[in-house]
Amino acid sequence: MFSVTRISTGYPHPPLLAYDRRDFSLRYYPNCRQCHEDQYKETLDSIHLRILAAGHREAPVCTDCHGAHTVSPPDQPRFKVDLTCSRCHQEIFTVYAQSVHGADLVREEDNPDVPVCTDCHGVHRIEAPHTLQFRLHSPELCAHCHTDAARMSKYGLSTAVLRTYVADFHGTTVRLFKERPGARLNEAVCTDCHGIHDIKKTDDPESRVIKENLLRTCQQCHPTATANFPTAWVKHYIPSPTQFRLVYYVELFYKIVIPLTIGFFLVFILLDVIRHIASWIWGNKRKLTRAERFYERFHWTQLVEHWVMVLAFVMLAMTGLPQKFSDTSWARTIADFFGGVKNLRQIHHFFATVIVIACIAHIITVGYRVVVLRTPLFMMPRPKDLIDLLRDIGYNLGLVKSRARCDRYTYAEKLEYWALIWGMVIMVVTGFILWNPIWFTSFLPGQVVPAAKAAHGWEAVLAVLAILTWHVYHVHVKHFNMSIFTGKISQEELEHEHPLEWERLQKGEISRPPLEVIQRRQRIFVPVAVVMAALMLTGVYYMITVEQTAIETVTPRLATPIPHSLELRGDCLACHSLNAFRPFPPDHTGRGNESCLTCHQR
Repeated sequence: MFSVTRISTGYPHPPLLAYDRRDFSLRYYPNCRQCHEDQYKETLDSIHLRILAAGHREAPVCTDCHGAHTVSPPDQPRFKVDLTCSRCHQEIFTVYAQSVHGADLVREEDNPDVPVCTDCHGVHRIEAPHTLQFRLHSPELCAHCHTDAARMSKYGLSTAVLRTYVADFHGTTVRLFKERPGARLNEAVCTDCHGIHDIKKTDDPESRVIKENLLRTCQQCHPTATANFPTAWVKHYIPSPTQFRLVYYVELFYKIVIPLTIGFFLVFILLDVIRHIASWIWGNKRKLTRAERFYERFHWTQLVEHWVMVLAFVMLAMTGLPQKFSDTSWARTIADFFGGVKNLRQIHHFFATVIVIACIAHIITVGYRVVVLRTPLFMMPRPKDLIDLLRDIGYNLGLVKSRARCDRYTYAEKLEYWALIWGMVIMVVTGFILWNPIWFTSFLPGQVVPAAKAAHGWEAVLAVLAILTWHVYHVHVKHFNMSIFTGKISQEELEHEHPLEWERLQKGEISRPPLEVIQRRQRIFVPVAVVMAALMLTGVYYMITVEQTAIETVTPRLATPIPHSLELRGDCLACHSLNAFRPFPPDHTGRGNESCLTCHQR
């Protein structure tokens, strides 16, 4: 039992009952509120006050940090802030003083470029560093200094750290992460790779991100990573002809191709629209007649292929583009709509699998039409297609008097089809690399991963823009083509859009092989097709199951679950530091409270 002592401090302090000196400080510090209302209110939300409310009398209050009668500016010099915090956090301070940040401040006590404790943890509203919210926002804390061009120029450091981090898989996940009860964020933030209070210069032998140590750092979350895997990280540098050349030239390719391609589409469409308007004004508007007869244009299997591709394409665009542009508000809105980035990626992977299977089905059906039905390869590009394109451009410019006369597929349809084939090859190859980065870097240089990411993202942008311009105009605006809905085309449309095919149809040149011939060819084709499909599906299955890196980051191994509630227990080191009653392993020395939940989960 404490004995009650009446402590009378004299003017201007009123008499105050207290058990001991500490009790007196705890009872009297609220008087600071009389002059410092705003600061006092901020402390009510801090982890210190929450610990105090839980009955831990040693939690700091105003006078513990600022003093009672000897109050002086708390940050003059700046190093004084760290010394103040070290009264309770001596072990962390010792580690910090040897870090790249702390060592500079020890040498120059008032260095304005070096972060002190309050720059990261706050001043009065100090947040518990082990919370999900603190972890989510920690990259912005680092970026506050590391994106400051004036400050970083003094030390020769890149200011692209946040931009390159957000563009990376880890940063994208953090930006699109949906906070909700019980949510976990295993993806790496700055402190997981660079350290917390023990951050070293990147050329320091003890640095976690130096080449000799980087693999071990990656293996904390990716235990099966091989020597090439760390080189998949571009180290916060903007790719250039001298650094990460493969990534640079992939991005350069798309920076050239996308504007030229979409620019050409838009110019062509504009000229075509102007020509149609002019024809309408001059009274040369195309006269539509009631269709008396319809011809089959697409088999029902082709209709199914098309709509499966449409569904998969739309879903892949909706779940993929937010990951490409994760630093935008609309990306976050879409991610939240799908329930967070984890759901976003799972849906993306599902429809990626669907579209790959659809491609396999397309290969088999094309093979059937060519081998069994002996359908001519009308979709193959020919010199005439270029001539037709130039003729239509000339017609739109008024240089020739008539449009091109096309066959079963026009140059516009062929361009779109082969763009799809080109895009699918790129998207499938790069998609599997991003799905299985550890497997691919076991035999390829790590740089293929960021190069694949660049190609995958920009090819998606090109595909979406091409659909919204070229496809929408030719299929839905210029003339609403119903054949993809019904599989039929009217005689009037056939004569106007595909006159060469109509002429061959009139001459009887389009025919189907006899049934017995088809059956004989089927007996050869079907077994071969089944084997080919089985091999391709086996390859797809292997690619989507060989590793789970892109689906869920592996929680570091041998992490003991936390057996108690975390409420009001913000200082893990109070019980688990090296000399405490339940100490952590020696290799945990230097790790702060904020790192604990990276491995240890409730």
